[in-house]
Amino acid sequence: MALKSSKIEVPTLPRSWWKKNPQVAEFVYGLLGTMRILDMPSVVAARFGPELAPSKSAIARYMSYLRGGPGFGQKRSRRRKRTREKPGNLT
Repeated sequence: MALKSSKIEVPTLPRSWWKKNPQVAEFVYGLLGTMRILDMPSVVAARFGPELAPSKSAIARYMSYLRGGPGFGQKRSRRRKRTREKPGNLT
């Protein structure tokens, strides 16, 4: 999917399932803490249908989004931070 202009074509990213289906997201939010993530897709599929049921990994990403985890506004550092200082003059 992309937005077309007379000069350039700008690609757009797909929206997350919780932004596309706020009713499903609200239902899943109510399930958090009451059951395992493994069981949630089948419960959501029984209520909203299998085409709207998010996968286990999608529910885990939603939980990370709610916590403000990495990948949602925060940049993760890939490089380890130094724990020791460089040695100074040894005189």
